[in-house]
Amino acid sequence: MHARRGDAVGKITEIAYYLWGLLASLQARQAHEKGEDVSAGNVLQSLGLKVTPEALCEMSRGYAEMGLTDKALEAAESAVTLDSSHPESRMQRGLMRARLGLFDAALEDFRMAADTPQTRRVALNNTGAALGKLGRYEDALECLENALRETPGDPAALVNLGAVLEGMGRHDQARAKLEEALRKNPRLAKGWYDLSCVEAAERRKDAMLEALGRALRLDRSMAHRLERDGMFDPYRDDKDLTSLLDEFKADDEEREAQT
Repeated sequence: MHARRGDAVGKITEIAYYLWGLLASLQARQAHEKGEDVSAGNVLQSLGLKVTPEALCEMSRGYAEMGLTDKALEAAESAVTLDSSHPESRMQRGLMRARLGLFDAALEDFRMAADTPQTRRVALNNTGAALGKLGRYEDALECLENALRETPGDPAALVNLGAVLEGMGRHDQARAKLEEALRKNPRLAKGWYDLSCVEAAERRKDAMLEALGRALRLDRSMAHRLERDGMFDPYRDDKDLTSLLDEFKADDEEREAQT
C-alpha cells in the first residue's frame, strides 16, 4: 500500500513539474516574441514557481519544442548549476548540446546520466548517436548494441543504430534497422527522417519524399534540420522537394494566422 501511495505521489509530482514547466515556457515564449531576454529562472519566479532542476528541465523541453535551442540549453545549464548530480538535468543538457552540434560536451553529460537507472536507457542511446556524429562508428556500434542488449528491440536505439550504419555507408543494413524501429513505433519522427537520408543517399527520390513527409508531419522542426543537412544538397533545386516543404510552410503560416 505504501509503495503504491509513493508511486502515486511521484506521478503527481511529475505531472506538476510538467505543468509548471509548460506554463513557464509559454510565458517565456511570449517574452521572446516581444524581444525580451529573460532567464528561465526569472520566468519561473515571475509566476511564483519554485526554481528547481525539475522545473528548469521542463522549461528547457518547452524551449526546445519551440525551436529555441539556445534558450533550451541555457535552462538546462541552470538546472545543472542548481544540482550537478541531478541525472535528468545532465541528460537534458546533453540533449541540447547535441542538438547544437556540441557532441564532445554532450558525451560528458550522457556518461554521467548513464550511471543512473532512471536515465540510463536514454543516455546509452544518445551516447551512441553522439559517437556516430563524431565519426567514431565502431564505438557507437558497441554502445548501441549494449543498449539493445539491455532493452531488446528498443525503437529509439534501433533508430540511432540505423543512423550510425547509414553514416558508415551500410545503407541496406541501416534501412532494415530503421524500418524495424518504425514498425514498432511509427511515430518516431527521427526514424522517418533518418530513413529519408538513407533513401536520399541511394537516389530513391520517391521513397525519400515519402519518409521525409512522414517526419515533417510528426515534427515540423525537422525542416530546420533538413536545411543544414548536406545529404539533401543534390535535391535543393528539386521541384518535388520544394513543393513538399512549401506545403508544410503554408500550413504553419495558416496556423499562426489563426492564433
